[in-house]
Amino acid sequence: SGGKAGGLTYVNNLTSRMGAFVDRIVVGAAAMRRDRSELAHQSFNARARTYIQESGVVELVKWFKHNSLTYPQIAKVVCSCSGDLEKVRRMLKWLRSIYVKGVFLGRVLAKGESLMSRSFEELEEITGYLECCGVRRDWIGHVVSRCPQLLNLSLDELETRVRFYTDMGMNENDFGTMVYDYPKVLGFFSLEEMNSKVQYLKEFGLSTEELGKMLAYKPQLMACSIEERWKPLVKYLYHLNISRDGMKRMLVVQPTIFCLDLETVIAPKVRFLQDIGVRNDAVGNVLVKFPPVLTYSLYRKLRPVV
Repeated sequence: SGGKAGGLTYVNNLTSRMGAFVDRIVVGAAAMRRDRSELAHQSFNARARTYIQESGVVELVKWFKHNSLTYPQIAKVVCSCSGDLEKVRRMLKWLRSIYVKGVFLGRVLAKGESLMSRSFEELEEITGYLECCGVRRDWIGHVVSRCPQLLNLSLDELETRVRFYTDMGMNENDFGTMVYDYPKVLGFFSLEEMNSKVQYLKEFGLSTEELGKMLAYKPQLMACSIEERWKPLVKYLYHLNISRDGMKRMLVVQPTIFCLDLETVIAPKVRFLQDIGVRNDAVGNVLVKFPPVLTYSLYRKLRPVV
């Protein structure tokens, strides 16, 4: 009885969040009285328990819990398929077919808001299009696991996002590698946000092609906030007498710099250069001529040299 009690505990934890599935249980349990003579004499509660056991929801919920989903996430998945748990199982099978690893399956289902309402034909269209654009078939699972939102996009939306990058001169190889390295670059940010970041970076005098190469190399730039990361950094570099042209050179040579934290990473290295005798008016020149110095570990690479 421990198993049953444990299973019902799972269901009890979920019922407050699973209105659609509870409705299905109520209807199913009522229908059992009419359709299954061997259950007709049972109480409604007994028939409801039978319906729950036969639906397989307890095993499915246990599997989701084992894969670290929260109760609200589990409820969301179960309700998104209108209680049709067979659809959840088919979706899990499809996700495995595109190489999504077991540990990520539940997360993809929970984060893919409209996933359960989509046909497998639509989903195959999305993954097939990604393949055509340079994302290898055996990479798709990795990409989807890290950005399930990609599976929420329509084909038109996806094509627009792909064009956003290919119009910068990226070829299939560069595009595919970029998406593999940082899947969110394609499916996580709004087009408005993507455009505003590109326009901001262009203000440094970068050509469209230079920008394309930079994003292919360091797509994580798209995750950086203009207001919280880039503007304070630009102000700081100005104080070091670095011009816009100097910043452009730093971006082209070492785009990673615009992803680094100013207070904890960049400023301590500038102070280190000042501490070892680089004049304040020369620090900016050092950074422009040799931007990678800001990416080196202060304790493993810089201090030991001195």
